[in-house]
Amino acid sequence: MKKKRITIAVILVAAALLLAIIGFLFYQLRERDMRLTDHIPGSYQTEHPEINGRYLVFKDDGHFVFYRQFAVLRKGTYKREGKHAHVYILFSSDGKIWGRVVLYGEKIYLTKKDGFKLLEMEKMSDEIMYINVQEE
Repeated sequence: MKKKRITIAVILVAAALLLAIIGFLFYQLRERDMRLTDHIPGSYQTEHPEINGRYLVFKDDGHFVFYRQFAVLRKGTYKREGKHAHVYILFSSDGKIWGRVVLYGEKIYLTKKDGFKLLEMEKMSDEIMYINVQEE
């Protein structure tokens, strides 16, 4: 009888430790995802940049540059949309809304003003990078 109680106690302690470890791991993964999705500045590229690749650079000062190699396509500013930590509004240089970006992990999803085309881009660097184009 005493041996059975000890076995049950050991199993309960092991289960409690296992649940605590699993909880800690989920907490760490959630915190890591929050860190990834709260920081948009950096350089992003389409999935296959060698085929009509496009790039989007977000600077720390609130400016962005959308370009393809050898040509700047759009410049403007960006800001977080309200309380949504992962949604940003892009404004063209004339102050009009040009599009929106949803940040999800290491990827962004860009939709232009008309909202019909969704462009998926992946972060290539936390640094500001221009490939075969001069930022004017």
